[in-house]
Amino acid sequence: MDKYQISEYLKTILPSAKLPERIYFETADDCLFIKLCGRGVVANMQTDESAFEGWTIVLKSALPGLNKVCLDWERPVFNASKRNAQQAHYRRFLMRVANFKQAYSWFYISKEQVAEVNNMQELIESNTIAVNFPKNECGDVAYPDKKQEAVLERKLVESWRKNCPITDEQLPVGLFRNGKVSMDNTLTPGRLSQIDLWQLDNDTMRIYELKVKGNEAIGIISELMFYVCTIKNIVDGHIKYPNVRKVKSYRHFKDFADAVANGKIKNIIGYFTAPRLHSLLESPKLKDKIIEMLNANNLGIKFEYKNISDTTE
Repeated sequence: MDKYQISEYLKTILPSAKLPERIYFETADDCLFIKLCGRGVVANMQTDESAFEGWTIVLKSALPGLNKVCLDWERPVFNASKRNAQQAHYRRFLMRVANFKQAYSWFYISKEQVAEVNNMQELIESNTIAVNFPKNECGDVAYPDKKQEAVLERKLVESWRKNCPITDEQLPVGLFRNGKVSMDNTLTPGRLSQIDLWQLDNDTMRIYELKVKGNEAIGIISELMFYVCTIKNIVDGHIKYPNVRKVKSYRHFKDFADAVANGKIKNIIGYFTAPRLHSLLESPKLKDKIIEMLNANNLGIKFEYKNISDTTE
């Protein structure tokens, strides 16, 4: 099937279904081929043109007879004025590909891209990547353009702490090379890269990707996948905190860092947290299949839906 035929098939499941314009899709025999444009590999990972993890899971759940998925992409041409930021996004994209390849044995990449992804996997396994940490408490509104989400975050934190005291928001996951958190060692976008909500409950780390009403994109899969894989790599010791013995524990950070250091975290669960999700993710024909496929990963990470319409209405 070509992209048009795939789109028409999706409409038999959900009449309003659309495929992203800047991603190429095709099936041949039992394989789905996906190719991202150069712009997509330097874009925000939640956007349609970048969210290959989300479209991979959805289409493999929806299309009959697929046993494999193969990803390819155009090499990016960096804008001179945005070069550093775009390079950081591209490195994060390569890390996402490496993580997804580790998670699912049916996921492949085109031979032209293998070396670059293998290099990223080697970097991950070198145990030299550092992650940043909170240096203050969250203000009344974390970011002006996310006021509604920030207010909802605070509301959920206050509610959930009644049952789980170590509940907090905005856990940074900016990554850096050479074991040092500094601008010169930037590996992935850092300033706004933070986990929305998280809980530490005995031996279980819960990670919540939060979306408010009206923000219903397939990219929620890509975001949550990156965050749970980052936490998994921190727990496994591939990604490390710098020396944090004397830092102040803002946002319950030291509780998490100490649990990692003492090997206490045995389970990681990621939650799609929203009053509404993308219509394909809520489709009666796909919803259970999507969660089942996400949970059949090689990393031992679990995924769940968490409807918060009772909190937002």
